Amino acid sequence: MSTTDDPGTSRIIEDPAVPGRGESVLRLHQFAMTSNNVSYVRAREQLGHGRAFPAAPGWMRAPVWGEATVVDGVGDGVPAGTRVIGYFPMAGSVAMSLEPRTDGTLVETSARRAHLAPVYQHYRVVDAPTDGLEFATLHIEALASALVPDLVGAGVDHVLISSAGSKTGQALAFLLSREGVACTGLTRDRPAVGQDGLTLFEYQELSSVAVPPGTVFLDLAGDPQLRARVVAQCGGAVAYMLALGGTRLTGSIPPQQTGPAAPPVRRYSAGPRLAEVERERGAEAVRLLRDRTRQRLLAWAREQLVVRRLDGLAAAAAVWPTIVRGGHGAGEVCLVAP
Repeated sequence: MSTTDDPGTSRIIEDPAVPGRGESVLRLHQFAMTSNNVSYVRAREQLGHGRAFPAAPGWMRAPVWGEATVVDGVGDGVPAGTRVIGYFPMAGSVAMSLEPRTDGTLVETSARRAHLAPVYQHYRVVDAPTDGLEFATLHIEALASALVPDLVGAGVDHVLISSAGSKTGQALAFLLSREGVACTGLTRDRPAVGQDGLTLFEYQELSSVAVPPGTVFLDLAGDPQLRARVVAQCGGAVAYMLALGGTRLTGSIPPQQTGPAAPPVRRYSAGPRLAEVERERGAEAVRLLRDRTRQRLLAWAREQLVVRRLDGLAAAAAVWPTIVRGGHGAGEVCLVAP
């Protein structure tokens, strides 16, 4: 399934994967479809996702996190039947250049993917089918594995989160609150049932929000108008802003706000940060960090999220515009069996 510059426009084409030299063909069993995938499409050029999977001019194969099995392996290192979870296109099959690593994972080595951070190149081998929540939270796992220790290590004790009602926002608040970080959230619609450790306000209530000095603004929305309102309301108390996503983004990633009260905006990307941690502390340290985060996330997801299963890419295409518009339930995960 491909999209254009307008994420709500999509099409399905019959294009079975054909392996090139040194490539394996993988058949996708299921993938998760969330607002995170919309962020990948909207920031296709800035984040490099638009070049991850070949597509016709003017189109993009939207990236997702999913589960697949090698059906046509290359060499002894990646035999047919190997099951992996990781970063894929919205498709029924895909050709990839996979090589085994000493830690038991696989890495994608094609030149067209070289610009992406390692988190989008590595694939974890699993022995059996998963329930879907493990890869549905993979994008959160990567971000949280980097961000939560960074914030805690920097002594941050309060954060303000935009799009806090999203799965990523809720999960970050869950993990941060367990580390003693107070969390205030901004969301379009406040849910009937709140979450421990997260004080939620609707966007229209922003004028009522007060945060203590030293607060860090975690901007998942990427909405320049919302960011300007946060600066006007809380700018003097916000130490800095971390640009994390674009769930409400309608154009390119917005520039830093200007003005006497505007705190600095720092672009934060989990992939490069985890690569930096790996260089500093080694691959094993990153693996342990991600394993710990994964277990906490899965416990949260199995308690908080409801799985909605979709059969076929046509069903995914029918739901996709709702996700683009932000009408998808924050407590729901769509798992697509293409």
